[in-house]
Amino acid sequence: MSTKYYALPKVNEKERSEMIQSIQQDKIFQLKNILSKEVIIGVGRVGAQFTFYHHDWRYFEKSVESLKAFLQNSYIRDEYENELTFEAFWKKVDQFKNGNIYGDEVFSGLVFSNDSP
Repeated sequence: MSTKYYALPKVNEKERSEMIQSIQQDKIFQLKNILSKEVIIGVGRVGAQFTFYHHDWRYFEKSVESLKAFLQNSYIRDEYENELTFEAFWKKVDQFKNGNIYGDEVFSGLVFSNDSP
């Protein structure tokens, strides 16, 4: 059985200000338009190993540092709606590194695939 993980990039200060202003002014449709731009991204799944989805490298570059930076600036949750801190998530990644690595691409002991949920 596997568990899938997702990331929602955090909003910047300008977007946050626009959202607050929309709420304060009761402009719900404006708020809905802002929120509809947010994309929940399939990060990966854990089974026998942790496999990241690279999405053709659209959200982070092909490096562990870039992946970590992306995740540190995102909200992370599993498919059961449990939210995780970056630290708790990365601990899970470390738990599921093993010697039987397989996937589209492997570097720094991490497995990447273009498959996505």
